[in-house]
Formats: sequence, structure tokens, C-alpha cells
Amino acid sequence: MLNLLYERLSAAKQTILQLENLVAVLTQREGDQILHVYNSPTPAAERLPNVTTTTLREFFHYDLSSYNGILISFPSIDSLRGDLITKGPLFFPIEQIFYERNEVQALYRTMANLSVEMMRRLKEEGDTLPLPVRLAFEAKALQLSLPGMLTDRDCTNLIAVLPMGELNRFITMKSLQLVYLQNEGAEANRSEWSQKPDQTWVIAMEEAGLINPHIIPKSPRFLELTSVLRFMKKEDEIENTRRKLAQQIFQQAQGNPAFISSAWELAAESWLAQIECEDLVAFYPHTDFLHFLKTGESLRVYRFLENPGETINALPGIDISLRDLLHNPPFSSYGALIFSFPALLDLLPKPTSFANIELSKTLWKIGKEKVLARCLWLLAFDISQDFYGSMPNPIPMLKMLLDMIDRACIFYSLSDPWEWRQGRWQLYLKGAYDTRQQILQRAVHSLPPSYSDFYKALSLWYGCDTASNIEGNIREMLDTLHEFRRIQRGNATPANSEMLITDQLIDAAEKLLNLAPSQTEFGVPMGKESVSLPRENTLSVLRRAANFAAPVPLISPFFTRSWQCLLETRRSRQSLYAQERNINRLIKQLNQLESNLQNEQRSLFAPAHEQRALQFAFSQEIQTIRGLLHELETSAKITVRLKNTWVDIYQPVLLALDVTNRGRVEAESIEIALNPSNGFQILDRSPVREIPILKPGAPNQVEYNILPEMEDCELRLEFNFRDRSGQRHKDTWTTHLTVRSLDTQPFIVKTNNYHIGRPIQKLTDFYGRRGELQNILSLLKAGGNQNVLLRGPRRMGKTSLLYMIQSALTNVDTRRFFEIPADWDSALDKVHPVFLSLHSFDITAGAISVDQFFRTLLEKTLAAFQVEKRKTKMALRDFEVRSEQVGAVNAALEQMSRLFDKFPEERLTVLLDEYDEMYRPETGVLDRHLREFVSAEHRLTWIIASTLALFQEVKTISSPWFNVFMIIELSRLSDESATTLVEGPTKDEMVFWRSDAVLALLTETGRHPFFTQLFCGKVISHLNQVKTNYVLRDTIFTIADQIVDEQETTTNHFDYFWSESRGTGQLIMLILDDSDTPLRREKIREKVRARLEKQFNNLPKQVVDENGDPFEWQEREFKNQIDWIEKITNAVSQDEQGQFVFTVPLYRRWLRRRRLSSDLERETLEKIGVEMDHDGIRIS
Repeated sequence: MLNLLYERLSAAKQTILQLENLVAVLTQREGDQILHVYNSPTPAAERLPNVTTTTLREFFHYDLSSYNGILISFPSIDSLRGDLITKGPLFFPIEQIFYERNEVQALYRTMANLSVEMMRRLKEEGDTLPLPVRLAFEAKALQLSLPGMLTDRDCTNLIAVLPMGELNRFITMKSLQLVYLQNEGAEANRSEWSQKPDQTWVIAMEEAGLINPHIIPKSPRFLELTSVLRFMKKEDEIENTRRKLAQQIFQQAQGNPAFISSAWELAAESWLAQIECEDLVAFYPHTDFLHFLKTGESLRVYRFLENPGETINALPGIDISLRDLLHNPPFSSYGALIFSFPALLDLLPKPTSFANIELSKTLWKIGKEKVLARCLWLLAFDISQDFYGSMPNPIPMLKMLLDMIDRACIFYSLSDPWEWRQGRWQLYLKGAYDTRQQILQRAVHSLPPSYSDFYKALSLWYGCDTASNIEGNIREMLDTLHEFRRIQRGNATPANSEMLITDQLIDAAEKLLNLAPSQTEFGVPMGKESVSLPRENTLSVLRRAANFAAPVPLISPFFTRSWQCLLETRRSRQSLYAQERNINRLIKQLNQLESNLQNEQRSLFAPAHEQRALQFAFSQEIQTIRGLLHELETSAKITVRLKNTWVDIYQPVLLALDVTNRGRVEAESIEIALNPSNGFQILDRSPVREIPILKPGAPNQVEYNILPEMEDCELRLEFNFRDRSGQRHKDTWTTHLTVRSLDTQPFIVKTNNYHIGRPIQKLTDFYGRRGELQNILSLLKAGGNQNVLLRGPRRMGKTSLLYMIQSALTNVDTRRFFEIPADWDSALDKVHPVFLSLHSFDITAGAISVDQFFRTLLEKTLAAFQVEKRKTKMALRDFEVRSEQVGAVNAALEQMSRLFDKFPEERLTVLLDEYDEMYRPETGVLDRHLREFVSAEHRLTWIIASTLALFQEVKTISSPWFNVFMIIELSRLSDESATTLVEGPTKDEMVFWRSDAVLALLTETGRHPFFTQLFCGKVISHLNQVKTNYVLRDTIFTIADQIVDEQETTTNHFDYFWSESRGTGQLIMLILDDSDTPLRREKIREKVRARLEKQFNNLPKQVVDENGDPFEWQEREFKNQIDWIEKITNAVSQDEQGQFVFTVPLYRRWLRRRRLSSDLERETLEKIGVEMDHDGIRIS
């Protein structure tokens, strides 16, 4: 495969005719199409037929599905598009092409322009990005901009670069301050140092922090200067600076071991960067520091020398092989300090008194990671061959060797593979893994059984890199680990460190084989909240691998992040398949999951063995999704859901079961049989139910009358059906009935705890809407940069939800009630809510209402921020004066700006209710001013409740509101929330709801929150009247008839559905009432047209509106009215099949009762005639 990659890379390079401002080249694995991306308004016109060009800004939204080959770009490009692969064999750094063509200045200009674009994009994101992501973004922009800024500067003795002012200004204007190393140290008396290091970026040499307290390498805004200079090929400047800095640190050491060690490290780095380091395994500098600093004299130990005794470096001192050193150590002037590896230290000859510094860290810091990887690999191999077997206790050395080879494998797996000469990367990677397997196999055969199983399991885990059967490998590893755990638990002194690793590997194996619960993930215990992991920085992982003081984790962070992605996909797939009832939506969402997972699989990046294991797990999940899609698209799939949450023992009950076809094709001749059981009697004459045809996605309810006779009984259905090919399928469905034992209790009068006609403000009276509330609070926790529109029909609970949001922002107990994580509290405590209801404003008062609104907003904001009364009065007085001078909007903006400047960490959230009271397109003075205010001030969040008016505006691209609000729809309650709403208020009232009664009530009310509460209130009145504690199914039907007969209910509630609709809306409702089955939109349109044509003969096809534009009256009227009765009055809604039904079946009862006494169709057609005449429609 690597040869093919080189051929593809070579072909892609040949298509590049202009390099400047070229930021990405995308290729295909199989095809020859290539995409060039330029960071310029008009990209260069390519003259090659297989090359397409685009701009960087267009590239953000470009479809890249066909470009699955090598990406040639800057590593920072993944900040602009997260689906790009910027690591591994499929990524080639574009900088190398600039260097190959000697276009260095063009490279720097291209990088600088890209950094400006990145900062522009970061500014667009605002505060929505988490701080770690934002800092990583800024760091990449800095790394791109610095080479162009420093190219003409003297970089000798440069130890720090200080951005002056705001970061965006630094990058665009190149406003920087350079700090040089002087004889007395780094200049530190500049005003720039006065800024807090955790609030401003510092680009500096890490060691300079020892002589300048303002340089803090652990600061989140610290960037290493050496890597920037190395990228610019300024090695000579780096080494001169290192030596001078080492001298100053040594002079200031005054016996401080940290200073002395750093001085020796810097001096060694300056000389090692100039000599041959391949196979260097130890380094003894001259004991005289100043002599060593000036001359570089040292003893250099190599694992192998072709010509022993010959000096291979120009530096003074001795070059010697490891074998020769062990036999004849020359320590006359060397040995007080040793740079080496931990596994070698015990073998090396050394004087009585010495100090040790890790050679691995030194090689890493001078940019010789390839040399380091080779040293770790081959030295581990040599020690295992020559020394390991002769040790009396080999386990400590074994662990050190494995630690060494683990680090080598990390370097080979994660480093840029293109840095090695053609083909050698794979050879070295395979060699390192083979060496690890040899060490592990030797341990398996030489250690006692109490340890051998552990190392066998490790061998199987790391062997995933080359295993032909990954699943078999992992299963064998799991069995071996279980055996090792069993043996260790029987030992008096178990191997604790090995047991910890064993637990980790068992956890990994069970997850990869999908044996562990899907609710757990690596590093997150069961029950903890899943937190998205940021993309791991490859550089930080490699730096850790070079530092033997930092242990290498068994499971890499790359594996953990990829596993979380897979886990979230698995959860989504399971949740969708269990809950999504619409087949087309389910298939669309599963296809999207598969596509996302394939993209993630393509970009997998981890150590080689982990990557193979992840490829296996991702492929398994993709195959599972494809299997589900195939099943859904090619066959019927019958699922059953019991709707009764419980039943009562020894009480007849109607069981309701939803039978749904989850497949893509029809199921025919369905036969469903309820099996007899000892736990209940079947009261029906036959246990068999038949459904002639069940269409895809269509639910069908089957019912059984039973008498429960045991508290724990099984419900078992057997069903069979025929698919369209004529083949019959059989299946079973089993569940347990929850049977409740009721004690006969004397009647007590019931309190009616149901609420209608006013919003809910008491926490315990609020039911449902948890998901919507949690979603809104998550937006506020993330910074509140997204305004929200709560869109819903009347009486859907919009105002109540606003009150709950207000309570959650001011009361921690409310957050716990709604299961908001405690770690959100610190962010939510900074969000101050202001509740405004437009019922209290005179919206027809023009400018008066504008002043009143913004004065009230300002007054409540000052109170929310707890501004003292005196200052509040001054601010309001100032607002009134400025309002006369510059207008209410500008006056309010001025006051708000001062307030936010005073409280920069705080935010305001305006909860604006009854927006439709204000919205008047013709005379909406306040509306126009509010738009201006929302657009001008972004430091507060608007959460607005509306029905249709604002909903239409925010979706219209020409509207000033477009793209300002995220729409959250409030519709009917879920089954669970509606059931809780029914039962919750009576839990302390000795009310016993029969499960079939609850189902019947929710069927009548359509789970509409208002009508559910209304109906339940009537139930309580009925119970008190007949003096019973029990709500039966027949009770529901009795009350339903009472409700539709009550004049008060008719006038106040149902008549709204009817009278507030125009004639065409009423005709639609009559057509739905006449149909025995739900109707699709097109069928309703046909029936409306037919009745209008029958009544009015030939209607004109087109008429002219007030602007002189032609339109079809029938079509516009139908569209407006079906939207009205669905979205505003909510008299009708769409079911899971997209067919229209009555939202509240109780309303249909009322409509049918009214049709018995009135000719509603005649009245409706007469009303349409009047409306047509009013609209200027002349009937021929």
C-alpha cells in the first residue's frame, strides 16, 4: 500500500503549478480527480483536466466524500474542518513541497495568510468553543504566523517573542516584541511582562523560565520557540543561544540542582545537535562544565561501531562501542554525569558518585525523534539478547525493556511516516513490534505459570497489529487474563501492578467484543456523565514517550477518544432502533450514522495494535448498522410494545399493545396469538388477532381483555406474517406484566391538584419538557451565544417552561430536580434571568411602548445584577435623558454595555413571553426596535416564546430575524411524561388509576398537556361525586361524554379550534372527520378542491393580489389554513406516517356532536363564499 501512496503523492505533486496560497490538495485512492484549495478570493485557474480548484471559504462547505486519498496540507487545517486527516500515511505536510521547490518566502506568506483566516474563523465562533479547543486553535494560528514574522529578524540569542496587544492584532499587524539574551540575562523590565502569563501568549525557550519568572512553560498560553526556529532551519542560531543560556543558568545556579541539571542539558543539547547520534546509547560530558560548554569534549557510547577505536565525530573526546566500554571504561575526565536510558544504567560502568540525565529527553528536544526511536528499539533488542537471561531476577529488567520498546512503538506508530526514506517506516514499525513480541514470548517461556499467562495476554494484545483473526486474538486474550486473575486471587502475595493492567485489558477486550454494558467507556466509570474528549495532541503524546519519568498508559488517549465515538454511535443506533417509529426517518438516521462512522474509521489514528483493534470494532458496528438497514429495506419487521404500565390483580383490564412494522415492505396476513398463562385468564372468546396488512412504519393496536391472577406473570405473544414474496415468518415476543395488588380503602375526598388556565410556577407541578429544558441550559452553560425560539401552539406549556428556566438559573435545587449536572453550576450561576411578559405592555402605543419596554428591561436587568438602588436610579435617569437624545434602543444599549463591561464574566438571559401580543407586521414599532437591539448586543441571550408569527420570520432568509434563533418545538407530551402528568398529582390522594383507564384518557386528549389536565380535573370531580377511589376505563368514556356536552367547556376550549379558523380550515377538519382513516396532505387537498368546485363551479385559476402579482387563491388558502390548524390552533397534527389526524380526539367527539344539531358543512361553504368575496374572488 505504501508504494501506491508514493505514486499517488508524486502524481498529486505534479499537478501543482502555483504554490503560493495553496493550503490543501485532496486526492482519491482509486480515481485521478484532485482538488486544490487556495486561500484567496480568486484561486488560480488550473489547466489540467483532472484538477478542480476552490477557495478556502468555499472549502468549509465542500462535499469531500469522493476525496478519500492523501491530503497534502498544513497540520492546522483540521481546525477549520474537523473531518480532515492530518496524521498518518494519508497526510503529507505541504511545507515539504515548498522547501523542495525552494519557495520558502512563499511558504511563509501562505502560512501567514492562513493564520489570518483562522483567526477570522475563530472570531466568528465567538465564545462557543470550549477554552482548551480555543487555545489549541490560537496556538496553531501562532505557529503559522511566526516564521513570516521572524524570517528577517536576528534570531541568535532570541529567547522569547511577545505578542503586543490583542492576539488578532499581533497576527494581522505583526505587532511583537523580541526578547534577547543579554550578558546579565533576559530583559525583563518591559511592560509586556506585566500581563498575566495565563491571559497572554508567550513564545519562548522553555529553559529561559529559569532566569525569567515571566516565562512559565506550564502556562496554557505558552508556545515553544525552539520548534518554530527549527522549522525555519535556524539550527546554528538555536545552538548558539543554547550555549549562552546554559552558561548564564550555570552562573546563577548557586548550588541549585535544578539549575545545574538544566545547564548541563542545554550544553549537551547544543553539542549533540551537531554530531552523529544514530545508535548513541550513552553520553558522558567532560567533568569541567565550562570546558565542556566551550569544546564539547565528551565520551560518546554507541551500541555498535564498524571500526572500533576510530573517532567518528569532529568533537574532542572518545567514541566507543557499548561492548568496549563494558570491558575497559575510560573515566579519567568523564563520568560525573551520564546521559543514558534507564534500562542501560545498571549495566554501564560509572564512578562512585555520579548523576544521571535521560538521554531520551535530550534527543527529543533537539528534534532527533527518528534517532530516538531507533535507539530504543535496537537497544531493547540487544539487552534482551545479551543480558536478560543472565539476571537472577529478570522481571524488573523485563519491565524496563517492555517500557523501552513500548515507547519505540509509539514513536514509529505516531510520527510522520513520510520522514523516513521510502518504505522504511513500515519496516521499522514491524521491526519494533517483532522485538516486543520476542521479549514477551521469552517471558512466557521462562517465567513461572503465575506470571506467564499475564505476558501471554500482553503478547496477544500487542499482536493485534499482525493478527489475521482479530476477534480470535482478543477472545484468547480475554480467556488468558481470566485464568491469570483466578491464579493471582489464590496467591498470598498477588502481583498488584499486573492485576491493574489485567483489569484494564479485560475491560478493553469486553468492550471490543461488545460484551460489556454499552453505558461504560474507557476512563469513565459506570454512571458518570459522558464528556466529549478533545482531539489528542500527537506532539504531547510523543513528548511523554520521550520522558521515562512519565509512564506510558496501556490504553492510549487516541484509542479512548475513538472508542468514545464508537460508543456514542452504538448508543444512538440502539436508541434509534428502539424508539424511532417512522421508518423513513429511521433509515435516514441509520444511514447518517453509518456515514459518520465510516469517516471516523478512515481517520483512525493510534498505535498500530490499537488501530487494528479499533478497525475491527468499527467494522463490526458498521456491519450491524448495514444489517439493520438491509432488514428494514428488504423485509417486514414486526415489533410489539405493551402500553399498559401496570394492571391490577383480580380486576378485568383491557391490555393495549402497539404492533408496528419496522421494515420497509408490507407485512400481510399477520396472525397474533396470546399464549395462555397461569398468571391471568383470557376473557376474550379467541386469543387470536388478525391484521390483513401492516404497512411500513404503520402502528396497529391490538387489545385483549384479561383478568390478572398472580402478581408476577409472563405475557407471551406468538405471531406470524407473510412478506411480499409470499414467505411466512414466525417470531415471539415476551414481557412481564407489572401486577399491582390493591387494598380496598374507604373513600376520602380528593383534592384537585390539576392546573388549567394559568402557567405552572411550582416545581412539583411541572411535568415533562425535561429534554427541552436541559437543552436550553446546556446552551447557556456553553456561553449563551445562541438565541432560542420556543415555538408551539397555544396551551402547550411555553410560559411554564420559561418559568422553569428562570427557576433553574436562580435555584440549585431546581437544577437537581431536572438532573442538571452539578459541575454546570459555576457556569449557570453567572447567567441572570429577566422575565418579561408582553401582556403588560401597550403594544399599540408606538414610541411610548418602546420607551416603556426598554426601561423595564433595563430596570429588571439592574435588579438581576443586584445593582444598588442609588446607582439603579441614576442609570434609569440617564436612560430617560439619553432616550430623548438618541432613542430608546441606543440609550438601552449604552446602559447595557456599561453593565456588561463592569461584570465581564456575567451574562443576561431575557425570557420574553407572549411575543405574538407584540408582533404586528403593519405597525410593529416595538418589534422593529427589538430586532435592532438583539442584533447590536450579543452579550445577552434571548429566549422567546411564540406561535407562528416569529416562527415564519426566523425561517425566511430575507427577514432580519433569519439565522438569529434556534427553534425548539413544543408539541404533545411523550407517553411517559403524559402518564406522569396523569398520575403524579394524585399520588397522595388515594386515587387508583387503572392502566387501561390511563391509556383511554391519553387517547382522548392526544397527550395534549392542557386537555390532559382539564380531563384529569374532571376525573377528580367525578370521583368525589360518586365517592370512589378507582378510575376505570368506563369512567373515562363517561367523562368524555360529559365534557363535550358541557356548554362552558365547549365555549372556552373546543370552540377555539373551530371559530378561530377560516372557512377552508373548517372544511379540512370536516373532511378529516368524514374519513375513517388518517389522510395525507395531497388527499386532503384533492377533497377540498372537489368540494369547492362542486359548490362554486369553475373557480379562477389565478387572481391578482394588491401588488399586482398573480397567485392561485385555492392553493394559497389551503396552504395557509392547513398550517394554521396544525401549527397555531393545533386542532390537527401529523402522525408517524405523515398523515393528518385530530390532535385531541376529544375535540372530534365534540365536532361530531355539534354536527348532529347544525349543518356545519353548509355553514362552512357559506363562510368560504364570504371570504372569497372579501378577497376579490369572483365566481363565474
